[in-house]
Amino acid sequence: MKILRNKLLPLFVVYGLISCNNEYGLMMEPAAEIWQSGLCVAVPHEDYPYVLLMDDGDRIVPSGEPESNVKIGNRYSVYYSLIKPKQEDEVRKAEIAKMIPVTTIPLTYPDRIRLNSVQGDPIEITKAFWLGGDFINVEFNFKISDRQIKHSLELHYISFDEEYKELKLDFIHMANGDLPEQDLPAIVSFPLESIYEFNKADTILIRVMQKNRQDENHYSFYGLKGGYVEDLR
Repeated sequence: MKILRNKLLPLFVVYGLISCNNEYGLMMEPAAEIWQSGLCVAVPHEDYPYVLLMDDGDRIVPSGEPESNVKIGNRYSVYYSLIKPKQEDEVRKAEIAKMIPVTTIPLTYPDRIRLNSVQGDPIEITKAFWLGGDFINVEFNFKISDRQIKHSLELHYISFDEEYKELKLDFIHMANGDLPEQDLPAIVSFPLESIYEFNKADTILIRVMQKNRQDENHYSFYGLKGGYVEDLR
């Protein structure tokens, strides 16, 4: 097992996985093993160097030699096959084919001047925002070239409406001058503990800059917790 990393971002981003969430279902390999993918956090355990706490609640450990670069508290995407899928043990051993660090981005509360001046670069949402493992997660594509320029990602607070319990956030991608020549798939997670208004909000709307059918930049809001999707032209 080898941990893969992306040098185009200052933090680690998942890329090149077959899928990044159990919602895509199980996949059968030629050897009749059941393979699946999911997001997790490495947590401490008294009997192992670390245990991978999956978003669905399963706790798994590698069946072979543990990966030495895994850090407790970090988030990963794994492609794995349980050795005994029906066992009821607290910790389940699994063969892990891929293990890729996932960027986690805490919410920042910029001042009004900075918030109004931020202009990001467009991305393409491929799997809209969902809750899992005490995170908000999203899959998307962004444009890169071969110039090895680092991109940056931020999640900004926009507003919280006390009357309607509506929280608005801004997911910002900055290409930092890189040319939009080819797509790179990615996944990021936003820790709920950094979003102070999360438990007070009935609706969460996350703004994203994308391209419309006319290839023009425009903003869309994606909803969580009873939210909706709305294009802003």
